[in-house]
Amino acid sequence: TNKGLLKDHVGIMKFSELPDGDTHLDYRIRLSSHVPGLAVVLKGVLTRGIEKSFSRLDRELTAG
Repeated sequence: TNKGLLKDHVGIMKFSELPDGDTHLDYRIRLSSHVPGLAVVLKGVLTRGIEKSFSRLDRELTAG
């Protein structure tokens, strides 16, 4: 968006199968902001949130 705090937000999630049958996720996010420094903070928050969610999902799936 051009009117909000963020601009040029693009997120790409690419899943691939590993030789042992597990799944690898390559997650990339690009964003910028009209507010200096905000994009760096938001990128960190988004990345930690996604990592935490996938870790929780992995634990639940492993537990059965």
